[in-house]
Amino acid sequence: NLDAVQEMVVTSQGANAEFGRSAGGFVNVITKSGTNTLKGSLHYFGKDGALSSDLEGNGQRLTPDFGQHQFGFTLGGPIIKDKLWFFTAYDQQAFTETKQQTRPSSSEFTALNAYLQTAFGGALANDFGAIERSNDARVFLAKIDWRLSDKHLFSAKYNYTNNEQVNGTFDVATWGRSANAIEKGSSNALSGSLTSQLSNNVANEFRFQVAREDRPRDYDAPTLPGGRDFPDIAMDFGNAFRIGRPFFIPVEYYDTRLQLLNNI
Repeated sequence: NLDAVQEMVVTSQGANAEFGRSAGGFVNVITKSGTNTLKGSLHYFGKDGALSSDLEGNGQRLTPDFGQHQFGFTLGGPIIKDKLWFFTAYDQQAFTETKQQTRPSSSEFTALNAYLQTAFGGALANDFGAIERSNDARVFLAKIDWRLSDKHLFSAKYNYTNNEQVNGTFDVATWGRSANAIEKGSSNALSGSLTSQLSNNVANEFRFQVAREDRPRDYDAPTLPGGRDFPDIAMDFGNAFRIGRPFFIPVEYYDTRLQLLNNI
């Protein structure tokens, strides 16, 4: 969570106005913002299925097949010493995993799989093969702290997130590859605050946020001859087979948020 990490870093440098309750009532402290030293960091984290052991149980043996790479940076320092500071952070993940390498065996599954090899022009010939899933994500944060005066501190922050999961809607062993979709999500948010010490016993804090989040679900799977998406079909309640585009896909969804808050 880059936001949480960033807040910890900035708070340790005394960049935020801090409000707390104690046994004696409220305590209000406005401390010096930011740091005048340019600092940064790089990080990388990786995992691979080749380094993981097999999972055995209930007569089954599962061999992990995945790869994860996570990397990013942080950078912060002064724009104008003792007055204006910045902080940025970026994190990205590239993740792939192969699942459904084997399917529950049954005479019904054998018959269905054989039928699909030639039916519908072979559109679903490999529908019950292994399914590759992704979980890719990117996060970016930028923040400035501006000490307008000894009594006024302005802070603004921009957050960006983006993620995509190919074949991330369902994970059912008896469902075909076509009975899935692409999960997506992205957001842009701008927030800020102005903290003012109006007198020895009066403080004011103004906050705002403008944000938009998109959460579409796209579809990219075999089509029937002629280009039409293969319809959603469920069959055989005992084996719970399912093929075709899920009935609620595609989805176009977003929400926007505007928030204004003032505390005295």
